[in-house]
This record gives sequence, structure tokens and C-alpha cells, in this order.
Amino acid sequence: MPRLDGFRSSAGRWAPLGLIPSMLLIVCLFTFGWSALPAQAEGIIIQVPDDYGTIQAAIDAARDGDEIRVVSDSYDERLVITKSIQLTGGWNISFTEQTKIISTVDAGQNGRALTVYADSIAPSVVISNFRFVNGDATGLGGVVAPTLPATPRQLRRARRVSMWSQRQHA
Repeated sequence: MPRLDGFRSSAGRWAPLGLIPSMLLIVCLFTFGWSALPAQAEGIIIQVPDDYGTIQAAIDAARDGDEIRVVSDSYDERLVITKSIQLTGGWNISFTEQTKIISTVDAGQNGRALTVYADSIAPSVVISNFRFVNGDATGLGGVVAPTLPATPRQLRRARRVSMWSQRQHA
């Protein structure tokens, strides 16, 4: 009965099939170096109002992966997010813990309080402990996808964000 777990080498011995691909991988890694693996940087923590006077200024200065922590207070501004960030409100003045008082963004009846622009690769935005007031929901609740046609996945994601936003403000 023939063996199916390997192949017969020129010396007549059975060698496992997994050995050769493993050897090729090791040779490729040493030949081409480790530079082909993407480097992932840790995001930094930005504090409002300590580092920046407004939430939007902190968003503008942030890079993908950063976290913006905001002191519990009311902020008269409109936010536009175009990158992957985490926005957390409700922090005490020394940023040592989150309080039960959430941060409030007041748009002052001047349009949307929050807009998240999604490009062809949608940003991953996490927002917690915020309340958005005195804004409108023009254009389906603040999620704008300027590149059309949208993929089914992007439409599902926008629908989930819109439904979540409606439940939070109901």
C-alpha cells in the first residue's frame, strides 16, 4: 500500500510534504528580510483641553489609531472626523478616570454636530460618553460616503451607525 503522507526522495526515503514549504519560507524571510511585514505603531493619547483647546483641533492633529480624551464639559462646536480614532468623553480634569457626567457637543443649530467622512476604506471610529445636541440629521445622520458606488459592506456599516445614532437620541 503506497504512503500518502509524503514523497519519496532521490535517496529512497520518505520526506514529509510540510518540510519543503517551511524551508522555502525561511529562505525567503532571510533573503528578503523582515521589511515585508508591516509595522504597526501604537496610537497616542491626546487630551482636551490640556493638549488642544477644542475637540476639532485635537481631531485635526490626531493620526490613525490615536485616542482623544475629553474632559466632562460642554463644547460649542461641530465635529468632522476623517480618520480612524477613538473619541472618549466624560474624563475628570486630571484624566485619571471617567466620570458619570458625559461630554456634550453643542452644534448651536448650525448643522450637523458630528460628521464622519468615510472614504473607499471606511475609517474605524469609536465614540463613547458623548452627547450631541442642537444639530440636524441632514444627509442620513452624519455619515457621508463621497465615493460611489458604495459597497454592500459600507452600506450595512452606515446603516448600523445611523440606527445606533437614532436609538441614542430617541
